[in-house]
Amino acid sequence: MDKQTAGMIRQLINEPEEEAAAISPRPTIGRIVLYRAFYSPELIPHYWPAIITHVFSDTCVNLYVFADGSYGLPPVGDRPTSVVRGDGIDMWSWPLRG
Repeated sequence: MDKQTAGMIRQLINEPEEEAAAISPRPTIGRIVLYRAFYSPELIPHYWPAIITHVFSDTCVNLYVFADGSYGLPPVGDRPTSVVRGDGIDMWSWPLRG
């Protein structure tokens, strides 16, 4: 096998891992994420912008949720701890990039 073919094979093998890293970055302090929670009287889940304040692992962080006083969320914000990454209630996720 020549060097060019070997290089192309190496690129193909590494490509999915690089794509996964681009889609799912590692959480770090100061990154903006979305926090999903019930803060309305109607118990309708909403997404709130939040900043990561502490990182326990790639999936578990502490947050400071930015608030504007709507939907019953106090204007000073919320500070949920040990929040797990996911799409459910009281979980965080990365915002979609446009």
